[in-house]
Amino acid sequence: MLKKIIILGMILTTSSWSYGSQDSKYFELDKKPTIIIEEENINELFQDIKRKQKLEDCAKNKNLSNCKKYSSTLIALSTKPNNASTRALTANKKTSSNKKSTASNMVNLGKQAWKFIQDKKAVVDIKTDKATATPTEAKHWNQLSGWKKPKSYKFSVAYKNGWGFTVIKLTGRFIYTYGGQFQEKGQYLTNVAVIPEKVSVSWGHNLNARVEIMEPINMNTIDDPIAGMEVAIKWAVGTLNKDQQAIMFFVTGEGDVECYN
Repeated sequence: MLKKIIILGMILTTSSWSYGSQDSKYFELDKKPTIIIEEENINELFQDIKRKQKLEDCAKNKNLSNCKKYSSTLIALSTKPNNASTRALTANKKTSSNKKSTASNMVNLGKQAWKFIQDKKAVVDIKTDKATATPTEAKHWNQLSGWKKPKSYKFSVAYKNGWGFTVIKLTGRFIYTYGGQFQEKGQYLTNVAVIPEKVSVSWGHNLNARVEIMEPINMNTIDDPIAGMEVAIKWAVGTLNKDQQAIMFFVTGEGDVECYN
């Protein structure tokens, strides 16, 4: 049975809109949105992506014979699927970190910040908007090996107005590849990204969001590093008065992830 994390905020913050009491309810927003985070089965995710791409190709080329021959088997991900298709990710309130950071020889070769949602629209460039935590000594991608298949976490953020209608909703994915080694040592991170899936914003409301990546840290020894990286999804909503919120992910080269807000 699928378990989901739901963070509920019941207090409403009233905007300073100069309409009547009935109209003003439309512009009221939850002080805290409803946030749901769940891990996805990566095999099923990539099969679904490839299936959609195939259907798009079929529609463009109108070659039905090729469509019928399509197989959803992913050779590149031919590993035994996890029996549990999804599992819940616990969201905790941020506390003082007890992560150990040593002198790190890792570097982020990707971006440290990028726009995620601008003026209610997704603006991510999946080719460039991603981060890494890899050793400075590695000069080429083929010097790292042993990567594990990616992990993906789907999240949704929803706000209701004073009438109880959902007026802002954002869904997306936090995805990363982990476990890479350099000279058979260490566990590194690559292709750490946040990808929007769907943005829905009702008239009179606004949504802007960005992703911020902290500098990678070493959670183990200098000789055998384990990468650690904090990823923040920050957004602002509202009408005349904006409300700042965030989801924080902390991911390691061992594949572990924690979430707090």
